[in-house]
Amino acid sequence: MSHSKQDHSEAYELGPEAEDDSESEAFLIHASQQDLPRFSRDRVVLKHSFSEFAHSPYGAIFFISVTMFVMLSVYFYVPCTLHLYMVCLCFAFPLVLAVDLARVVHRRQLPSTLAARMRVLGCLLATSYTLFCTLAMVLGIPYDNGRAPPPRIPQTNYNPNNETFYIASNLYNSEAIFPRYSQALLQFIEDVGPSNVFVSIYENDSKDRTPSMLHELDAKLDAIGTQHKIQSVSKRDHFRTLERIRRLAYLRNQAMDPLYLEMAQGLHNRAFSKVIFLNDIILNADAIHTLLNTADGVFDQACGIDYYSIGLYDTWVTRDVNVRRPRPLWPYFQRNQDQKAVARGEKVLVDACWNGISAFDARWFHVASNTQSNNSDSEQPVITHLPRNSTLDDGEFPVKLPLRFRTGKLCRASECQLSSLDMHRLAHPLRPLIYVNPRVIVAYDQRDYFMFHSLVFWRLNYPWHVVWEDWIATRIFGFISEIGRKSDPCRKTYLKMYSPAPPS
Repeated sequence: MSHSKQDHSEAYELGPEAEDDSESEAFLIHASQQDLPRFSRDRVVLKHSFSEFAHSPYGAIFFISVTMFVMLSVYFYVPCTLHLYMVCLCFAFPLVLAVDLARVVHRRQLPSTLAARMRVLGCLLATSYTLFCTLAMVLGIPYDNGRAPPPRIPQTNYNPNNETFYIASNLYNSEAIFPRYSQALLQFIEDVGPSNVFVSIYENDSKDRTPSMLHELDAKLDAIGTQHKIQSVSKRDHFRTLERIRRLAYLRNQAMDPLYLEMAQGLHNRAFSKVIFLNDIILNADAIHTLLNTADGVFDQACGIDYYSIGLYDTWVTRDVNVRRPRPLWPYFQRNQDQKAVARGEKVLVDACWNGISAFDARWFHVASNTQSNNSDSEQPVITHLPRNSTLDDGEFPVKLPLRFRTGKLCRASECQLSSLDMHRLAHPLRPLIYVNPRVIVAYDQRDYFMFHSLVFWRLNYPWHVVWEDWIATRIFGFISEIGRKSDPCRKTYLKMYSPAPPS
């Protein structure tokens, strides 16, 4: 009897330290045969298995991988399956493969179990793919999964029709984003020609270095010969007590006023072609070029996609063709054809959008537009068919050209959504061409910009797109994320003012 107890003690002490799998297996068999209650035997076996795993190289890899996942989740603000995928592919799988191969070399035989062999094979395939993607990145092999922002646009496509652009922007405490913002702005101006751009920036009440940075931008625009109007003002306390949408509409109109006043005759006596409105966003010049090339430049309004930590940010303004709000999580829209368009990086026809960056056919902001006919050409902006000086009053605030940002009379809606709504009201029964271009990606934070503009689209992450985004998250469990889609309290009020959805 004492001999039996001595054997058990020795087996338990050797278990966590055992270098040979047979010793560990012998312990498990021995423990399962002890004269103990079943629950106690299971606890002994489980405790031994966990202790053995924790003291093994695999345990160290596991705990370091968990730590890396947590660090990535903190850095990018929220946990994401992409972080887990990248930790496994770039760290865990290669190290597990290295440990397995080292054991094979040491023992001079392949793993004895099918599960161990499958582990080696799986890690070998994953590591090979990681090495291939790394090599492709080092060699600069081009890669485009169809959704990523397109590569640098050829210089010949910058401004082939010699168009003129009015760029408007509102800034407030924008010091953090200003270097990238101003760099993109100056690069775009250089691309299309300094004499083809007018810049209007209206900043108010910033507590950081935004005013002084704007002063530096003012000097740079002077140096390259670009006409501009940059205003930094302090508003009275009474202004801050106004309702939020009323304040925002006023500030946006201040940025647009030069177009209505001193630039009413256009730039060098040429009418503006496009109006581009920028929020305080991080972007690059290619984002603006790509936006302007939406539908080959034929649109009434085109928007990008602005991101924050969990996905699409501007769900309060954007409405699909059924006047329904998108959700923050991929693939954002509810209609199947819209989801497929986003997955292919193609434009999505919507009823309203803004999304941090928005471009308009400038004729919406002229006093009047040309009158052609009331027969809509679906391939031309609706603005070409509006009656001259048309005015509409349908219970909401009257609307006429040029468009102005405003508050709602019948319902509290964003001033940006109301600008799209007013296009529908003026165009009825025609439908304005308003698109979201998913390949135009901007953000309000450096980390979010890196995540959604670059990291998500690495060649390494293509399997994650296919397996997780397209199948698991969308087709299998998409109904769960639909729970987070917010309703629109103004939908019933404004539904009759939006143009009918086109046939599916």
